[in-house]
Amino acid sequence: MRRHDVWISKWNPEDEKFWEAKGKSIARRNLIWSIFAEHLGFSIWLVWSIVATKLPQAGFHYTTDQLFQLVAVPGLIGSLMRFPYTFAVTTFGGRNWTIFSAAVLFIPTTALAYFVSQPDTPFWLMLLVAATAGLGGGNFASSMANISFFYPDRMKGWALGLNAAGGNIGVSGIQLLTPMLMGFGFVSLYLADPGPGGLYLQNAGLMWLLPLTIAVIGAYFFMNNLTEARSTFKHQIIIVKRNDTEVMSYVYI
Repeated sequence: MRRHDVWISKWNPEDEKFWEAKGKSIARRNLIWSIFAEHLGFSIWLVWSIVATKLPQAGFHYTTDQLFQLVAVPGLIGSLMRFPYTFAVTTFGGRNWTIFSAAVLFIPTTALAYFVSQPDTPFWLMLLVAATAGLGGGNFASSMANISFFYPDRMKGWALGLNAAGGNIGVSGIQLLTPMLMGFGFVSLYLADPGPGGLYLQNAGLMWLLPLTIAVIGAYFFMNNLTEARSTFKHQIIIVKRNDTEVMSYVYI
């Protein structure tokens, strides 16, 4: 097993000798890049909670209800995406899906950057653009599913806790950084002058292009797929029949 094998065929983290010799470093490397990609997914998922509040100032004539819809729809799409994203890891591989799930986020970021500088954009089109941000919400499910395979049972809680925390920090990160960057033009890649209202709303999308590029490249070179983390949808869906699943789902809701 080489350090950067795309697919690792023999993975037994419960074997302490294997874990100390090879497993621990590989698992840690995958965890780091998983956290980074998931953090970006969370941030992009929630970016419209900031952008929507600035649209009236930028010349968009949307009603209050429509602005709320721009915030709510990404949340709805993101929650729905978590179901297929959970099963994607065992179908395509954790590394492969991390690359894809990070790369697909170029769609909501570039679309946002363009359309928020067009005050005549019809609401239905802006709603569609906002909906694509929901793709970031699915990253949490696939990231957690992937990392759970890398760690022994005694360390799963620690690893998954770090992974979840790294993603959720994106909530506060987006709320802190985005308003500041929308007020400065030095990070603007294609629009030198501020948009209507003196805001650089496009920066709310452009600010993620470099981090996303790093995430895709990092996942490509430093993450792995585990052949043992393969199972059919039929095998995984069994979990819905367990009482613990129902109880925890209710508590989570």
